[in-house]
Amino acid sequence: MIRVVTKKQNTDGTFPADWTTIGDFKVLGSPSAVLNTRPGRIAVAARGVDNLIYFAYETAAGSGQFGDWVVVSDPENHPESVAASDPTTFAYDVPSGPSFGIAFQSTDDVDLPVVITFEPTAAGAGAQAKSAVPHAKFHKLPKPDKTARLKG
Repeated sequence: MIRVVTKKQNTDGTFPADWTTIGDFKVLGSPSAVLNTRPGRIAVAARGVDNLIYFAYETAAGSGQFGDWVVVSDPENHPESVAASDPTTFAYDVPSGPSFGIAFQSTDDVDLPVVITFEPTAAGAGAQAKSAVPHAKFHKLPKPDKTARLKG
């Protein structure tokens, strides 16, 4: 099993010798990170050993310190949220502001990705924006009308 580690660059441009573990969480595969620009914090997503998707949020912009891992998958209400692949994080912009999402293949249907998006954090939300976990929305992409398989 793998643990997720991080390293924050010092102000003089050097890096500390040691890595910092993000919690005591064990993951499968590779984690993915994204900068959520409105609060200016990094979100790291990973697939747990239970094949559920989790993420940890930086406690303050540029701090290099992360909060607890939070489970994003909800197999009881969203069976498609059990992951068959490592997550990929991405940033996006909507009229209400910038945010981020997580995409992965589901054990429910590996041919169609599941996308989890998070509500943009309101500017000026103060302390709530610093400590609150963003609200997740699940999106299972519909099957296309036509598909083509490449022969290898």
